[in-house]
Amino acid sequence: ASSSQAAAAAAAASAAQPASASPAPNGTAPNALPLPPDPALALRPIVFGSQLFAGRFGAVPFSGFNPDYVIATGDRLTVRMWGAFTFEATQVVDAHGNVFIPNVGPIAVRGVRNADLNREVATQVKRVFRANVGVYATLEAAQPVKVYVTGFVKAPGLYAGLSSDSILYYLDRAGGIDPDRGSYLEVDVLRGGKPVAAVNLYRFLLEGRIEPLQLQEGDTIVAQPRRHTVQVGGEVQNPYIFEFK
Repeated sequence: ASSSQAAAAAAAASAAQPASASPAPNGTAPNALPLPPDPALALRPIVFGSQLFAGRFGAVPFSGFNPDYVIATGDRLTVRMWGAFTFEATQVVDAHGNVFIPNVGPIAVRGVRNADLNREVATQVKRVFRANVGVYATLEAAQPVKVYVTGFVKAPGLYAGLSSDSILYYLDRAGGIDPDRGSYLEVDVLRGGKPVAAVNLYRFLLEGRIEPLQLQEGDTIVAQPRRHTVQVGGEVQNPYIFEFK
């Protein structure tokens, strides 16, 4: 083999190995997650989509504000009241979908959009305290859930997270789609044995779009088997194996 081919092979092998554990120059811990291999330098063809699952989605649970998140049983809400009546507490939404506020009673919040939560709680409080009471309510943490991930993934199992975490989080926790057998175009979410969503991961990769989905305790994510592929090589920008239906 020519020297250029040997150099390319060495670069591909290096890209496929975990990052070195040597300390960073500034004394901070090095990034433990390597970059995906370059398909132009890899020793074997790479499936387009496999670059999604290098541990980055599974390493960071989503805890930001999602206005479309729907309050569910088990969520933790922080409620503050001031003025003629003062109260502050973090409460868990109970099995009836309520939080309880002294001198007010149970307040129904299950099914309320996150963006509407403060207004809904304030409306119900003001049925009792009509004036001189301020109200602020916010979602502190989404409900912890356990979700099954199975089908053609590297490590099927039961994974813990939050109901606000995306399907990418749970797939990444399961090692990602098996690139040799699994489908990036057909990932189903089952609830009570019935499909509630179908996810096309190429749409996320190419367009940045993914189906909004709020997972629940006991949901099952199933990676379906891969059907058809085509390999693209030579002087091209994206020398991958592409899946198609």
